[in-house]
Amino acid sequence: GVKLVRQAGDQLARILAASQKVAATIADISAASGEQANGIDEMSQAVAHLDEMTQQNAALSEQSAASANSLSGRIEQLNALVAAFKTGREPAGQAAYAQPAATAPRAVKAPMRAAPAGEPARLRQLAEAAFVQSRAAPAPRKVANGGGRASDSGWEEF
Repeated sequence: GVKLVRQAGDQLARILAASQKVAATIADISAASGEQANGIDEMSQAVAHLDEMTQQNAALSEQSAASANSLSGRIEQLNALVAAFKTGREPAGQAAYAQPAATAPRAVKAPMRAAPAGEPARLRQLAEAAFVQSRAAPAPRKVANGGGRASDSGWEEF
């Protein structure tokens, strides 16, 4: 009987040790799972931030495309105004920039703001005033190379 009691006690001790080992393993798994959950939360926040930045970049890209589209229209208007001036090299209205080259297809179709009715006339007046002023301005004086500054020794006059 004593021998059986001793064997039962030994078996219970082994069972207790094994259950303690299992409990420690479960505690380690629980801690590792908590750390993984924190890591997943951080990754989720980072992905959400990247998504937000991507959406902002897409919006800015669309705005840039719309601005480029608008500027293209303005450039065509300005080229038409500039084409009216004679440069001495070509007849009036035949400037090199009067007819723009075929433009690439536009990726974004943004509504273009219509220019105010008096804007082309105002631009023409400003251009004519600038032209008259440039004709009335004295020719710039040429400065001899050197001009008292040693740092300008590498520059050439054109």
